[in-house]
Amino acid sequence: MAVLDQRQNFRKPEPPPSKEERIRIVFKILGSIALLGWLYVFFMSDLFSITDIRVQGTKALDATDVSREVYAILDSRSGWRPWPARHSWFIDTKKLSDELKQRLFAVSVVVDNSHLNILRLIIEERTNKLIFYSHQQYFWVDLQGIATAELSDAEKKDAQLKILGQHSYSANDPPIIHQDLDEQIAAGYVVNTSDQIKSWIQTASTISKNGLTFREIEPQSTSTAAIRVISSDGYPVLMDSALDIPAQVQAFLAFEKAKTTGLKVSEYVDVRIPGRIYIK
Repeated sequence: MAVLDQRQNFRKPEPPPSKEERIRIVFKILGSIALLGWLYVFFMSDLFSITDIRVQGTKALDATDVSREVYAILDSRSGWRPWPARHSWFIDTKKLSDELKQRLFAVSVVVDNSHLNILRLIIEERTNKLIFYSHQQYFWVDLQGIATAELSDAEKKDAQLKILGQHSYSANDPPIIHQDLDEQIAAGYVVNTSDQIKSWIQTASTISKNGLTFREIEPQSTSTAAIRVISSDGYPVLMDSALDIPAQVQAFLAFEKAKTTGLKVSEYVDVRIPGRIYIK
């Protein structure tokens, strides 16, 4: 009886795979190898890595400096990934654009990664300097807040004509900042912090682009955001650079359009409080 049980439990060896099954197995192995190979080509190799930066719209900015900033941003991204840091498929163009705007102090940066190995940038620059004058001293000041050089006679004459309202100021021109200091200015003098200089330039550009023509800007002190924007008519418009500049500009323009004939501004127009305009 035990012998019968052993015979019943005995299993015959599996027959070897047929020729057709062996061929299918080989093709599956080859397909897996091919799939892994293509995955490597598309995601892990340098085939789609950015190797060239094309820059458009720049005048003051150097294309080499821009490329250096782009690669620095791409290479500094945190987190592990199987693909190269410069892989064009995985570039967050919005984040890269915002980072470049900040680093390059640009008005706008458009990032296009639709081309193989090429990243195209369209940059709208912002001026990288301003004119600062104290009493009768006129100096160029860079983004670091350092007075680099005194204006030439021709440059000084042009600035004075703008201050008098005889020359117009555009959004891309270096703004004129007026602040009478107690000390004399010389090359190398630090006028203010880099952040404050950039704030003045950005504020001036925003005011101009929103339709308010002005002669100069007078910061009331280094510790507040209050500014006096000298209008084209020669009177101050009091603004707060920490608040919504376009809204303050529109409030002033609405006042200019609605004011009756004969209404004169003797001292200033204050547009710092939303919904209200104070005239003196």
